[in-house]
Amino acid sequence: MFQGIINRAQRSVKALVSTYMLRMAVAVPFIVSLGFMTAAAVVWLTREYGSLTAYAVLACFFALAGAVAMAVIAISSADTEVPIASQAANQQSIDPAKTSTFDPDLIFTALGAVGPMAIPAVLRLLGRNLPLLVGVLVLAYLLLSESEKSRVNPVNQPV
Repeated sequence: MFQGIINRAQRSVKALVSTYMLRMAVAVPFIVSLGFMTAAAVVWLTREYGSLTAYAVLACFFALAGAVAMAVIAISSADTEVPIASQAANQQSIDPAKTSTFDPDLIFTALGAVGPMAIPAVLRLLGRNLPLLVGVLVLAYLLLSESEKSRVNPVNQPV
């Protein structure tokens, strides 16, 4: 009696697992290329600014990328409700001659709807990682101010 339901559930699980396995297989080359891009950036930044500054710059970049990813995940996991005004706007007929690719009213409406949900998530993220964020900013300031002092100005250099 329940065999049909069990078989359907097994097929659904197999399809879901195969879908995610395919997605992971596609992601692997991109992850490897990101590793090589990071290595190239380290070599270039080391030649230009020195090893300590290069590592600090890359650490800040990856910290920023992680913060952006966490904010996107926090926003997408929150329950989103469509405001009544946007439902009414969707029900109205749209004139194709008046449509454009950049609609400021639509963008501000979207930001106004998502902003109040995103602010608490971003503040929680910053609150949890505040010591790390302050440490990275202080380190970057010290390294960048030290590198400015250590550079020789070729104009004032004696001949």
